[in-house]
Amino acid sequence: MHNSELRAARLRSLFDSQANRWEEVLIEYDYQMPKIVLNTLTLLSISPSSHLDLGCANGHLGFVMDRSGFRCDRQGVDISSEMVRVAGETGSYSLTVEANLEDGIPEELNSSFDLITALGMFEFLEDPRAALSGARDLILPHGHALLTFKCSKPELGQSGSMSSPNLNNGKPIQTWHHSKTEVNEILHATRWNLRSIDKFDAYCRETPVEYWFVVATPTK
Repeated sequence: MHNSELRAARLRSLFDSQANRWEEVLIEYDYQMPKIVLNTLTLLSISPSSHLDLGCANGHLGFVMDRSGFRCDRQGVDISSEMVRVAGETGSYSLTVEANLEDGIPEELNSSFDLITALGMFEFLEDPRAALSGARDLILPHGHALLTFKCSKPELGQSGSMSSPNLNNGKPIQTWHHSKTEVNEILHATRWNLRSIDKFDAYCRETPVEYWFVVATPTK
């Protein structure tokens, strides 16, 4: 088994084991990403009719968006079959698909979308370009992508690890981090225009974790 396949298998196993308690984890770590998404949709007057949620986990984002007045046709993708199952049970997704997004966008997604989100996902991909390029092929010309990338730290370089006593029995999980310049280069290479990039704390309990929050639109 190649390193990428082994890494994907470990990640799948981790999130399968956490699917039924993921809401507790999000509360415990004071998860801020959905709030940022809602504020951005409101600020930019975005009212999506179709939404692709990459790395949808247990469907928390879709559920929060529905409850906040952003109900639409929504499809979700995640590496974890258990997360996909739980997301499907929320009633906020018309389709949920299990797939490793490092391999690109799964063929089951044959729709076009005016909103694509990828929150807290790219740090688990060594190379996010296949997923971003595939997402670009599915976005409508007037659409928006709301994306997050974990901020790089000089002491870690681009690759690092995270650990938590409540995830993976406290064992480190490999993650990838990016500078603002790297994010811009990745988006340019995958045919996205960077509209804005801002730093924010995605998890606010214990030690805050910094991310880039990106608004992008498709190149013409």
